[in-house]
Amino acid sequence: MSTRKTILVHGLLTAGVLAVVGYMFAQIAGMWVTSQTPVRSGGENVAAGSAISTALESRLPFTMAAMGFVLVAMGEGLRSLWRKPKLEDDGRVKYDATAEAETQRMLKDQAAQPTLGVPVCYDGRGSVYVEPVQLGESSELPK
Repeated sequence: MSTRKTILVHGLLTAGVLAVVGYMFAQIAGMWVTSQTPVRSGGENVAAGSAISTALESRLPFTMAAMGFVLVAMGEGLRSLWRKPKLEDDGRVKYDATAEAETQRMLKDQAAQPTLGVPVCYDGRGSVYVEPVQLGESSELPK
């Protein structure tokens, strides 16, 4: 996946989740602000608490979503710079033949070791596990 597509997908997912969390935070904060406002005979403070609650409902989710998208974009951008493949002089990606040869050697070594899977009951309650046993180690099977 390209870096732009990764930023878009991860950023939008993060922004969506943070917008929902921000909306929940705004609801909780609005309830708290409204309940902390002392009631007076004029009723002016109740309107002020309601106005703050309405402002929080619109600003907090948007701000959290925007900041989350920016944070993901910066992280993915830095990750793409960090993991940029090494290029040859003509612009092609370098091929690391030594790593490929080492992997092939390890696979051949693993395939050359013969193993035999023997079912063994360990706990006596009917649980059966398969334990690989190297041939030639001993002629005795585990109990």
